[in-house]
Amino acid sequence: MHSRFLIFFGIYSAAVLVSCEKSAETKNAADFEKFDSPWAHEEHWMVAGTVRDLQGMLKLCGAPTGADAALPTKNEREYQVGAIILKMAPSCWDTVSYQNLLAHWKIQSQTAADSAPDILHTLLTPTAEVLQDANQIVSARIKASPSAAEVHEEAAFLLGVLGMRENARQFGDIRPLLCRMTAHLALAGHLRAGQKPTLVGEWAGVFHDYHAGRPLRASERMQSIAGDGDSGSWKRVLELLITGDWRRTGDLAKLSLAEAIAHARALQVHWGNPKMMEFVGERKDLQGLPDWSRTLSGRGQSVEEGHLAMRTCLSMEFYEMAAIFKVGENPKPAKIASFLAKRSETSLVGADGEPKVISDGDWSAYFRRHLYKICADISHFAQVQWSSHEGAVEWEEAVMAYCRTLPDSELLEPLVSTSEKDYHKDLKATAAYIRQHPERVAMGLWYDYQFPTLDVNVQTIMPDQASWFREVSPPGTAHDPTRRLRFSGITHDWFPSMKKLHEIDPWNPYVCFEVAEQSGHSLEGVKAAWGEIFEYSKRPLRQTLKGNGLTISQRIETLKKFVNFDPTAGLELGSTLVMEKRPEEAIQAYEAAYQKSEDRVAVANRSQWMIHYYKSKGDDVKAREIADHHAEVYSHSGLKAALRLAIQEKDLKRSRELADAIAERYEDEGGLVQVAWFVSGDEAKLRGVFPGGFREVTVADFSTEKSEAGCRVMDSSSTLSAVGMRPGDVVVAIDGKRVENFEQYSMLMGWSLDPVVRLIYRRGKDYHEANCLLPDRLLQVDMRDVGQ
Repeated sequence: MHSRFLIFFGIYSAAVLVSCEKSAETKNAADFEKFDSPWAHEEHWMVAGTVRDLQGMLKLCGAPTGADAALPTKNEREYQVGAIILKMAPSCWDTVSYQNLLAHWKIQSQTAADSAPDILHTLLTPTAEVLQDANQIVSARIKASPSAAEVHEEAAFLLGVLGMRENARQFGDIRPLLCRMTAHLALAGHLRAGQKPTLVGEWAGVFHDYHAGRPLRASERMQSIAGDGDSGSWKRVLELLITGDWRRTGDLAKLSLAEAIAHARALQVHWGNPKMMEFVGERKDLQGLPDWSRTLSGRGQSVEEGHLAMRTCLSMEFYEMAAIFKVGENPKPAKIASFLAKRSETSLVGADGEPKVISDGDWSAYFRRHLYKICADISHFAQVQWSSHEGAVEWEEAVMAYCRTLPDSELLEPLVSTSEKDYHKDLKATAAYIRQHPERVAMGLWYDYQFPTLDVNVQTIMPDQASWFREVSPPGTAHDPTRRLRFSGITHDWFPSMKKLHEIDPWNPYVCFEVAEQSGHSLEGVKAAWGEIFEYSKRPLRQTLKGNGLTISQRIETLKKFVNFDPTAGLELGSTLVMEKRPEEAIQAYEAAYQKSEDRVAVANRSQWMIHYYKSKGDDVKAREIADHHAEVYSHSGLKAALRLAIQEKDLKRSRELADAIAERYEDEGGLVQVAWFVSGDEAKLRGVFPGGFREVTVADFSTEKSEAGCRVMDSSSTLSAVGMRPGDVVVAIDGKRVENFEQYSMLMGWSLDPVVRLIYRRGKDYHEANCLLPDRLLQVDMRDVGQ
């Protein structure tokens, strides 16, 4: 009942929304897959967009530029616009790349007709309403004084701040924004003819470098700007965005909204959702923005956080959208759709001849991207983390009936599919759509199509992304560079390119992870790759713990440091201490996690040993308190831990209630078999799993064993290594009883609280016995039946 309530509460939020509504440098274009679009590849599309914006701006300035399209020449990174040749130098987001086009037209620079707005101060409160007010003011200033450099610097700064609010994960796409920023800054630089930009222009340049993947250069440019007044605030904003170092914020009580947004994002990236939400809880201005809910819906959240996202995220997006489009009270769904369905203008100057820095179509695309991201993430949450296929189906039915009326919904369909058949059908339709509109696909989407939510075979029906996402510029000047380099075919020099990216952006967590991975996750390699981030983030600590080269003392010390960032890490620390036979230290670590962790599902899933500890000490009341907590959380592992205590106490009524709950919620009837045999002595139930009953065996018995059946270890874990086993080993007996498949393995591992487990396993042709101390009676690995 509890779980069903949550999914319908989430769908109610949807109803609110509805009712309220091989390196390119060695290839020629002909060598690549052809798309049914006006552009040969991504860089061509972005250059064409920047040129269109510049042509619109020049026309406003009185230059008869015409509308010649930008066409790629036979030379790499070169384009022709009429008789003018443009050479990217080196990036399509470098303003110098467009100087030949600007130099061709003689434009008389002018001074703005009216006094400049204090946009540097105003946008420190970057709500949708404030951004839209600034948009209208700056657009009007461009119309009145199109040849004034300062108005184009203001436009670029406005776009940079809007880009700061973008957080649509795999749907995120700031490429059009970057192209327009490039056009404004290129024209402003041309009009200034070497003169220094305004203070707003300097900050626009910093934002431009940051968004374009040049954070080190952005940081260096920022240091040359005096840090007093509003510039001091913007300096903190960019430092937080670039480094993620939440320690740099200073007095939290005096933060502007822009600083608070950047601080919350830094906390989420490096400390996790609980710390972010703790900070958001202290800021009413942040609570009214969807920035926190966009982050909360991302993957990797706890079940509690996922349920909160399900209830709130869509409503938060609607509230911000209503601030832009003024939909009024109780608008019809068709009215909402009419706003979200607007297409972006193809240039700064729209069909009506009016300049608009951020058009209604740009706003519509911004909201669609976040809407689609939320729909995909919550579907993933229901399917994977909540383990509710029913919930994912209901979510798909609720949101897709609405989303299918909007542009680009074809890109969302595969990510909310709830069956393999639907997934492949949707993916096929998405592939056809991408061939027609590759410019509408962010790199992150291509990545997600290859690694779907469903555990299905991904057929090779997607277009080759290397045909479109060529390496548009040297590493560090391309949007989403890590994923570009991860794709086979975009570059042959994968790791050297990654190291170059690391030099340009030493604060990028994804780049740091990749560089550290090449060291085999060694402690020294992780510290070298993450640098100063190691002091303020749990991410390098998490990567350190993945390494198999840690000594046990290093693992324990790393976990103790991790606990300072995240109390939930106390569960792993406690488990490690149990395996080191340090139970008194272990119970302290477990208790700290039990008392302080916000992730109650993780606590219920991974603290079975606490029940055993207190039961073995004779503290039945405490053992039952913890078991009751686990049962109330209602997670799969938590319910099973409570069931094991009931079985040990021979409490038939309680054990049957828990086994029934597990079977109903998780479609796992193993608990019913365990109760029938271990509590009731029902041999018929036992023989449904063990047809011949339990067969007692020793290692010596396997010298004459004919059956090869057992459970093969498919991957590695620190627990597996600690007991002396490794991937490929086949478990054939547990506590002296023969097991031939995973169902038998699961039953024998899953009925008792006792952490001492005796395993017999096969490695090659040899059989070994291991007496293991497993706090949760788990090896923490995937297993697969073999020899059937």
